[in-house]
Formats: sequence, structure tokens, C-alpha cells
Amino acid sequence: MGSAPGRRVGAAPLVLSLLLMAANLRVSLTSLGPLLDGVSADLGLSSTVAGVLSAAPLLAFAAFSPLAPPLARRIGIERALLAALLALAAGIALRSVPGVAALFVGTAVLGVAIAVANVLTPALVKRDFAGSVGGLTSGYVTVMGTVAALGSALVVPVSHRAPGGWRTALGMWLVLALLAAGMWGATWMRRPSGGPLPERRPGRHARLPWRAWLAWAVTLFMGLQSFGFYVVIAWVPSVLRGNGVAERAAGWQLGYLQVVGVLASLGTPLVMRRVRDQRLLAVGGSLASLLGYLSLLVTPGWPLVSVTLLGIGSGVTIVLALAFMGLRTADAPTAAALSAMAQSIGYLIAAVGPVLFGLLHSVTLSWTAPILLLSATAVVQAGVGLLAGRGSLPPAGDVDLTRARAPGGAER
Repeated sequence: MGSAPGRRVGAAPLVLSLLLMAANLRVSLTSLGPLLDGVSADLGLSSTVAGVLSAAPLLAFAAFSPLAPPLARRIGIERALLAALLALAAGIALRSVPGVAALFVGTAVLGVAIAVANVLTPALVKRDFAGSVGGLTSGYVTVMGTVAALGSALVVPVSHRAPGGWRTALGMWLVLALLAAGMWGATWMRRPSGGPLPERRPGRHARLPWRAWLAWAVTLFMGLQSFGFYVVIAWVPSVLRGNGVAERAAGWQLGYLQVVGVLASLGTPLVMRRVRDQRLLAVGGSLASLLGYLSLLVTPGWPLVSVTLLGIGSGVTIVLALAFMGLRTADAPTAAALSAMAQSIGYLIAAVGPVLFGLLHSVTLSWTAPILLLSATAVVQAGVGLLAGRGSLPPAGDVDLTRARAPGGAER
């Protein structure tokens, strides 16, 4: 495996196209949150239905993540990721077509596309950049977060000024998706093919590690981290508005939250290189999120404190959740299998978040119960992080997936 394919073409263009793809993997989701109140008012959606809309991509993540590794084995990682980018462009375009059905279907389609990219990107990094898993993961998370932050800040002004309103604001990311697809085709698809997802033994591939306790720890950490993040993206602007913040200011503060997350994501690999394992980081990031949630309740007049803590927590834990796919595995097939399991079950957990948060708000007419729910999930996330932060699954083809390597053998 290794990084041979990257060396034949030159690593810089490959990394650049990978980062451009990463720029598309969050912004089409995060740009909905600041517009959710306006979309709901325009289409007559209740808080519960709006929560379902926010959860639609996560349900797609859960349903289609297990299908990504077989797709990559059949047509190759590069072609699968190109198909994902083209499907993402189609979903963004469809979501901007008038009509409630088009909004929901387009959102689901872009969720399927992002699911494939989310699963296969860690496997691609493990295969072609095995010596730089932490650094490159931080790089694409940083790009992903930076573009998402800009998107959250820009969509409200664009929706107010551009013809088409919120539909134009959501549809403008079509250009970015097409640009990424074009560059992907010009670099990865023109190089000597890396082939299908490689298998460690002829005729065999890594099965999803359902019986491995470490895989479940990584999966639950991924799920709880995503549960909190997507609730925050979908509902924190509404919470801030309920606390007296203007709509445009709430959008900018959500963008600021993501900028803080980007900075935290950049700093996380530096800390990872200086510690024996990732347990302290996992617990610390989870507790930062907990403090951010509680701050929304206890100090509603200090929104910047709340969003700063939430940004730190999300930035640290998203890097860890994605890096665990490579750090807890020995080869690309096992990384793809763990990634599929973690993102399928993890995003199924996450999909409950926006719906349940909106439902609790509808029932109680208050933000207190939903925020206390988030706080409880952060506590559980910290406990799971203690388990997910060390150890390693055996290579693809090994039969006993219930064991993990000795903690001392964990990759940093």
C-alpha cells in the first residue's frame, strides 16, 4: 500500500484535490442551520419537521455508509469519490428547486454523496499517505471547517440580497462541488490507477468489526460527537435568537464557532504527537462541549463564551473521531471497514439529535430540556473517549476481531 501512487504523480496535486473535496463535505449541511427559521416559515414546517430536515443527511449517512467499501472494491476509491462529488452537486441543485419534496429529496441525495466521501477518505489517506494520517486528517478537517464557517456566516446576507432568497443561498455551493469534481478528475483519475480498495489476502477483505469492543468505542465516540455537532449546527442559531441575539448576528456567531473549531482542529495533531495516546484529548474535548452547552443555559447573555467552548469541543473531537479510523487500524481495508461501521451506526445516533432536540423544544416550549440532553451525551462521550483513545484492531483478514492490540502498541 503506502504512498506509492501519490509519488508517481506528485503528492501536491493529489493533496490539493483532496482538500478541495473536503471543502464540500460540511458546508452544504451547516449552511442550512442559520436559514432554518426562514425556511420553516416560508414552507410552513413545524419544529419537529424542521428537525427531520436537518436529520435527513444523517439518516443517509447511516443507511449508505456500509455500502461505500463494496463500491470502492468494485470500481476503485478514486471513481467512487468522483461519483460522490457529482451526486453532491446534483443534490445541491435539486434542494434549491421550489417545493418541499425537492428540498427533502435533494438534502437526502447530498447526504448519500457525503456518506460515501466520509467513509472512503480515511481509507484513501491510510492507503496513499500512511505516514501522515494525523496531519492530513487535520488538514482536510481544517479546510472542511473553514469553508463551513464561511458558509454559515454568508448564507443569511446572501438570502436577504440575492434573487431566490434562501434557495439561492443554499444552491450557491453547487459551483464549489463542480469545481472539486473537475479537479478530482484532472488529478486522481488521470494518474496510474490505485485500483480498487486493496485486499490484504486474495479474495478476502476486512469485514465490519461488529464484535470488536474497540470498534464499538470508536463508533460511539463518532456517534455522540456527531450527535452534538449536528444539533449545534441546526439549532444553536435558534437558541441564540431565543436568548436575544439577532438573526444575522446568530449566523455570524455560528460561523465564529466553526472558526474556533478550525483552530482547535489545527492544534489537535500537535498535541497528539506529544502524548502517548488520545484519551486525554478525547475527554478534554468532550468536557469543553459540556461546558459550552451549560453556558447556553447559565450565561445566556454571554453567547461568545458558549460558542467558543462549543467550537473548541467540536474541533478537537471531530479530528479525533476521523483520525481514529486510521490510528486504530493497521491497513486501508480495515480502516474502510471501521470507518463504515463507525459512520453508519454513529450517524444513525447523530440523526436522532436534531429531531429529538426540536421535539423536546416543541413539547416544553423551552431550550432547557434539550440542552440538558446534550449535556448528558457529552458526559457519556467523555467516558467512551477513554476507551477509544488507545489500542488497535488487527489487520484485514485476521479472524479474531474481538481483540485489540496491546495499548502500548497504539499509533500516536
